[in-house]
Amino acid sequence: MEIEHIREFICLAKNLNYTSTSDQLFVTQSSLTRHIAKIEAELGLQLFSRSPHNVSLTDSGVLALAAFEDIIVSYDKLLADIKINAAGFSGNIKIGMLYYAIDNYYAPMLTHYNKHHSNIKLDLYSYQPPFVLEALINKKIDIGFLFRGDYPEANKLTFHSVATEKPALMYSANNPRLKNKKSVLMKDFIGEKLICIESHIWLNHLIQSALGENFALFSDIVPTEHIDTLPLTIMETNGIAIVEEHLISALTRKGICYAVIEDINLTLDACLVTLKNSVNPAVEDYITTAKTILPSA
Repeated sequence: MEIEHIREFICLAKNLNYTSTSDQLFVTQSSLTRHIAKIEAELGLQLFSRSPHNVSLTDSGVLALAAFEDIIVSYDKLLADIKINAAGFSGNIKIGMLYYAIDNYYAPMLTHYNKHHSNIKLDLYSYQPPFVLEALINKKIDIGFLFRGDYPEANKLTFHSVATEKPALMYSANNPRLKNKKSVLMKDFIGEKLICIESHIWLNHLIQSALGENFALFSDIVPTEHIDTLPLTIMETNGIAIVEEHLISALTRKGICYAVIEDINLTLDACLVTLKNSVNPAVEDYITTAKTILPSA
C-alpha cells in the first residue's frame, strides 16, 4: 500500500467528494478512483458507499480513516527525524510558553527530547499571551504556545493544532449559588459577575460568541489584568470566570473552585505557533512530535 494513496484516502474521507478531492490533490479523478479501489482490494473491505449523488464512509471506512491518520503522523515524524539525524543537526529550539501550560504542553516534550534528541536543546521562555506573540514576531523564539484566536499580525503566523480543551468555570468557594459544584449548566451562572482577563482578548471574544444573547445577562463585566490576578479578583468580587480546562490542575488556589460547563458550545484549540518563514530546521520535527505525544486535556 503506497503512502501517497493513503493520503488520498484521508483527503477523500474528509471531503466526501471525488471532484473536489482530485482538484485539491492535483490528480485526475480516474487516478484517485483507481488508488482508492486498490486500497479497498488490499484490505478486502469496502471503505466508501457510493451513489450517483453521494459518497459516504462505511463503518470500515471510519475505522480505516482513524488508523491511516495515525500512520501518516508516524510516517511524517519518521521522515523529519531521519532528516535531522542525516543532517547531523545539533542546536536549540527556543520555545515560548504560557507558564501555567508548562506541565501539560511542555514537560512531555522535554522528556521526549532528553531521551531521543539529546543533540537538540530546548530553551524555555515563560510569557503571558501577548508577549508570546510579541516574541514570535520579533524572532526571539522559534515556537510559541497559544490558543487559536484572532491575534494582531496573525497573518504572519502558522497555527499548528496539538490538542483541544473545553472551557471550565472558575469561581469562589463562597459563591452561594454555585456551592462547590463540579459541573454546571449555563443557567447556573448566567446573571453572575463575569470576570474577563485583559491579556486574554482572544478568549473573551470566543466566550462572547459562544454565549450569544446570554452574554448580556451577566450582572457586571469585571476586568482583571492577567491570569495571576484572576483568583484575587474572583475572591474580591465573588464573580466567575470562564477559563481553559487545564487550569483546573495548573492554577490551584485556596478558596477557588472549578466546574465543567456541560452545555457551552465552545472548544479551545491549543496550538504551537511559528512564523511562516521559520528557518530553524528542528522546528518541523518538534511540531510533528508534539502532535503524537501531547494529549488533549
